[in-house]
Amino acid sequence: LADRFAWWSTWAVIMSGVGAILLMEALIRLLSPARRKAIGGNAILGLVFLGVGLQSLFGLSLVWPALLIGAGLVVLIQGITRRRTGPF
Repeated sequence: LADRFAWWSTWAVIMSGVGAILLMEALIRLLSPARRKAIGGNAILGLVFLGVGLQSLFGLSLVWPALLIGAGLVVLIQGITRRRTGPF
């Protein structure tokens, strides 16, 4: 059974899993007011791990543009949901 899985596909699954876990953590922090913190770092790192894992399935030309769009959305969401303190 172990011979069926190539070395890269095993690492691709591990990288995709780590990326999915980091993205879920960022989503939970965004939706939970008690645990709200900055989510940008975890979300972008999760997108990178997910991209490294998914590039073996879909190819580099499809995954990385989607990840750049996702990173831009993370930055926009973080800017919208950030609490403002001070006069400006």
